[in-house]
Amino acid sequence: MRVAVVVLAILSAACRSSALQPPQATPLPEPTPTAAPSPTPSALAPIAVGAAPDAGVLLVAGEDDVIYRYDGVTGELRAVWRHADLTSATADGAYFEGLEGGITLVRWDGRAEPIECGPGKWGRLSAAGTCASFAVGADRSLWVRDTPASVPRLVLPADWGLSDARWTSDARSLVLLRSQAGTTPATRAHNALWLMAPDGALRRVYEPASPESFLSGLRVSPEGRFALVSEMPIVSASVGADGVELLLIELSSGTVSRLGKTLLSHSWTRWSDDGRLAFVRGGGRETWFGKQLVVRERDGSLDVVAGDYATVALAPAWRGVDLYWVQGQAGGNQDRSYVRGIGEGFRYGVHLSASGRANLPFDGIVEGVRPSADGRSALILARRPTDQPGDQYRQLELWLLRDIDGAAKATRLISNLGGLGFGYYGLQPSLFDLVAWSLDPR
Repeated sequence: MRVAVVVLAILSAACRSSALQPPQATPLPEPTPTAAPSPTPSALAPIAVGAAPDAGVLLVAGEDDVIYRYDGVTGELRAVWRHADLTSATADGAYFEGLEGGITLVRWDGRAEPIECGPGKWGRLSAAGTCASFAVGADRSLWVRDTPASVPRLVLPADWGLSDARWTSDARSLVLLRSQAGTTPATRAHNALWLMAPDGALRRVYEPASPESFLSGLRVSPEGRFALVSEMPIVSASVGADGVELLLIELSSGTVSRLGKTLLSHSWTRWSDDGRLAFVRGGGRETWFGKQLVVRERDGSLDVVAGDYATVALAPAWRGVDLYWVQGQAGGNQDRSYVRGIGEGFRYGVHLSASGRANLPFDGIVEGVRPSADGRSALILARRPTDQPGDQYRQLELWLLRDIDGAAKATRLISNLGGLGFGYYGLQPSLFDLVAWSLDPR
């Protein structure tokens, strides 16, 4: 039941209302020179298992609403922030968006620095440091701060209907979702995709044909050429849970490519450095059947990389032109085989490179793979098998897999990770939502 509530909350994001200038996410106390604070004592808190000097630094979102810093050299896990979602990472650290608004940079050493963005509740920081802020509700004004020292300037009035905004890669244009709600409950979420040029000129790029349809999950491709959105035919938690249409929209021309039905898991769409898009295609509320890994090539063609009637393929990740994913046997979770880690419950990592396709040498159940920037190691999101009811929500662990193309040695770093709905609705934790990694600051 809780999963359905979560899905409904996602689908109703455009209807949220809140006052401007909410409080920022509140940092936890900084450690003193003599003693570092222990993570919040809670059954939901992650647990550090051991040190791994070559693991670098991890910023990990715990199920207890706390952000933890893991130091591979010491094996220490300490609380550094809370009540926020990971949005991106750079060589400086990771950016977190507060659940009530505000943006904070948590540096790799654990220091938290709020980012001044403007008077709006939600902030969107560009690669160049410009920041756009906006709210939802009666006042949907859009403000832009050109530099940290400049005064925010109003670029869209309160009544324009803004519901989301994203910068293009050159930090000059903004891709927008504009609410164009109708007068009936069935049309209250209707919206359209717009583009604001550097000079402030506005152009509508795409609007769903049906007045009951709406767009969500706005993302922009790394080079700024495409917008990626999910299109819902109606406001319905059940429809969303069964999968919605994934659209790739070219911003210059408005050309729409319909990529098929996908779950509302935005972490299962990943861009390569050379402009290819990997995504998981397939509806259905469970993740152990009907899921294909598809790559959209630069020429627009679609290549089914893995997944058929006998197998499922999930959780893509790129390193350069190399592709990684998780694969397993398709099935119906007979005899609780999913949580027991047998049959369709057993999954493994796969690596596709110019040399061919190979399974990763990891002895365990894999739910996520994330290679380091240099390709020498990878983070593994592993799952412990269990027969205990309810224990499946605490069964995720983080491992470091070294020398992934050679002898391979795995070290367990953190345990007691997880989340409700794991295995259903595409809501299971992703390495890109769960962890910022200093060895892969992307």
